[in-house]
Order: sequence, then structure tokens, then C-alpha cells
Amino acid sequence: FVMITAQNDSSVRGLSLSGGSIGIRVTGTGVTVGGDVVRNMSDAGIEVSGSATIVNNTIVLNALVGLRATGAASARNNILQGNGVGLSGTIVSTYNSVNDGYFNCSIGTGDMNVLVVFTDAAAGDFREMDLQPTIDRGDPADDFSLEPSPNGSRINLGAFGNTILARASPVAGGGSLAWVDAGGFLRVGP
Repeated sequence: FVMITAQNDSSVRGLSLSGGSIGIRVTGTGVTVGGDVVRNMSDAGIEVSGSATIVNNTIVLNALVGLRATGAASARNNILQGNGVGLSGTIVSTYNSVNDGYFNCSIGTGDMNVLVVFTDAAAGDFREMDLQPTIDRGDPADDFSLEPSPNGSRINLGAFGNTILARASPVAGGGSLAWVDAGGFLRVGP
């Protein structure tokens, strides 16, 4: 079953959805889906047949696809991991962590391919653990002001970016992170 259907000019925000066939189905236009954890669907985490902006979500462990768009979707600052395929269809992707690939769409500016460790995924807690490469990796133009200090002056990826539940930035001198970006290149940074 479809858990949520979003129609024209609506928003779906701050939900944790699991156990359906499709978590969020967007049939309308001008829809925003943000700050949601969408997991363990038997088909797709999010399906867009209309048009939508999909921003700062954690989309994990969905059987066939994390985000499928037969309409038009803009995806930004999301974590997609453990899905059959991460992104599929007519999607403009920027600043996402896509661990499970692209189908009929392309790697976008700022996208990376990293494995994120969550606080307690088995219990449904999909907040990032400390020192994850998705911390401070969102779109530099997006607001980060609600994140606790130190916040690196940049939004975190996933459902908890720009919230009081966001993971704090690594402290200066606390070491470097290493990850493999979407192009398969090893990157090292703060």
C-alpha cells in the first residue's frame, strides 16, 4: 500500500515511514518532500509522477528503488543507501549521498557514494553517527542555522540536516575523513 499521497503544492515533512509498498507517492506538482526518513518499503521509498523537490531525506532499505521519478524531481541533500537502486528516472541530483547507484539519470554536482553509519538502524534511529562523511556536505547555499555548534557553516545531508538533531561537525584537529565520491575517487577532508 501507498503510505502518503502528495498532491498539488503540498509538503510532506518530518515523517518516519516504514513497511508499505511505496512510502510517499507524489502525483501533484509543486510538492516538497523534506526531513523524512523513508525505509523498508517493498517497492519504492518515494515515487514522483508529478513534480517535486526532494530535500534532506534519509531514504534507506527500500527493495526496488529509493527515489523513482516518471515525472520530474529535483533531489538535494539526501542520503540514499541500501535500496535496490538509489535514483531512477527524470531526476536532477545535487549534493546527495547515493550509495546504491543511478538508473536513467546522472551523478550530479556534489554527489558522493559513501556508506553512512547510523546511530541505531535496527531500532529505526537513522541519525548519522559522529564523523560521517555526510556531515557538512550539503548544498553550500542551504540554511544550516538550526544545527548545533560546531556546525561547519554547511548543512548536513539526510533527514536531520538543519535540525537540532543534526550531528555536530568534527572539532578542529580531530582528524580527517576519507570517502569514495560518486566518481569512484578517494577524497580526504575535514
